[in-house]
Amino acid sequence: MFEDKIDTDKTESNETKSGFGWKALLILLLFGALAWMYLVYFPKTSLSLPSFQNQPESGLTLTGQDGLYFVELPPMKINLKPNEAHYTFIETGIALELSKASDKREISAVLPRIQDAVNTYLREMTPAELQESGSLYRVKEALLERINFLIAPAHINDVLFKELFVGQGQ
Repeated sequence: MFEDKIDTDKTESNETKSGFGWKALLILLLFGALAWMYLVYFPKTSLSLPSFQNQPESGLTLTGQDGLYFVELPPMKINLKPNEAHYTFIETGIALELSKASDKREISAVLPRIQDAVNTYLREMTPAELQESGSLYRVKEALLERINFLIAPAHINDVLFKELFVGQGQ
């Protein structure tokens, strides 16, 4: 009687173990088939994530020589504070003056922050402030300070406006 109970316990435990084994094997086969289909049907280039180190340096070009280099920022169009019923915008092309060619690397690394600093500063200006005497000088000095803070320990000597167009719309 006791031996019969032991035999029935053994058979029940063997059935549950073997049932779990088949389920695990089936799950592993299913995941293996899915992984194989993913590798076969999707190109291997989609498996790698983009990296900032592998991308070109934001399309910035370095010009100049002998301790005087220039990096041109992409052109920007910035809305100013609204004035009555009209809106005013600035289209600008900015070049940064560098003393070392190696500083281009620091500039390209934080280019989105530089563009944000320029955009944020100019967006808070009104058309009347831009028409004041010396306003462009104050804008250049403020941008110089902000950009030097962003690219430290690198350093830029000057912010040059290649073009500055102030337009109005309705």
